[in-house]
Amino acid sequence: LKVKWTLVICIFCYSTYIAAQFYPEFYTLLPTAFILGMGAAPMWSAKCTYLTQVAHRFAGLDGSDPEPVVVKFFGIFFFFFQCNSIIGNIISTSVLSSGKTEVYTELSDAAMARCGSAYCPAQLAVSSNITLD
Repeated sequence: LKVKWTLVICIFCYSTYIAAQFYPEFYTLLPTAFILGMGAAPMWSAKCTYLTQVAHRFAGLDGSDPEPVVVKFFGIFFFFFQCNSIIGNIISTSVLSSGKTEVYTELSDAAMARCGSAYCPAQLAVSSNITLD
């Protein structure tokens, strides 16, 4: 495979895991996580090869030494790669912090048992002392 087609095929490996997130069950997430893992290594290698090839072509057109151009291209790539997590966290914080501004300082042990990973809306609806808003 050539570099561009390797990237395309590996993105489909990532797409299976993204699609599995719409129906997150044990039997959907584990196989797609395996597929994602099998596609991640070739994708990162192909990304490095592609950036290096493009940087060498750019340096040839510009008439400069290719090594600083390769470093610059990798710097630009990883700048946007790291900014992605920063922007994602800002969006998550703004979405998750919007809505009710009430702060619950004293929760019972029974209420705490229904928080976090134990949260299940179906169980909350069945319970008689908790109402859903």
